[in-house]
Amino acid sequence: MLSKTPGPLRFNFKKLQSRILKKYRKPNSTDTSRFPSFPEFVQFVIDSTRSFKTSSDWKENVKCWLPYWVRCSVCSFDYNVIMKLETMEEDKRFLVTLSRLNELRGRNEWVHLKNATSSSTLAAKYYKELTRHQVLQLYKRYELDFRLFQYGIKGYLDNAKDAEGRKEGQGTEILTGI
Repeated sequence: MLSKTPGPLRFNFKKLQSRILKKYRKPNSTDTSRFPSFPEFVQFVIDSTRSFKTSSDWKENVKCWLPYWVRCSVCSFDYNVIMKLETMEEDKRFLVTLSRLNELRGRNEWVHLKNATSSSTLAAKYYKELTRHQVLQLYKRYELDFRLFQYGIKGYLDNAKDAEGRKEGQGTEILTGI
């Protein structure tokens, strides 16, 4: 029977949080948060997706952290242009030139939050909490996305908490140019 109040399906995140904490939070941990830490969540993703081989495996078992190649059927379309956030300004100029939409030349609609932490700085902060082994395992799960968007793994590995030669405070550059 259909619901009288249509809306998006709700995912029970509280239940998931409890499962992650029960399995991955060490009994002697000083962390009293009711939310999983980033490394706990990553380990859950790694373990729960270990056997996935196909897009169907991902779609049937995962709700929110699907790889991009699963979510949008990237390879089933014949693209003329692929734009990336990291090179958006350059890509936009190319698209304007290619399409001869000269009225868009010089137009810029980007809105930046004032005093906001950049996404690359924030991501670096979180990825520095992971071990090299976790980074590699996560990479294996999302390798096709890395290849699709021409990202590399080296910066992530170099900034892992157990990376040789990593000094405290390093790591804000891992998402730029990778």
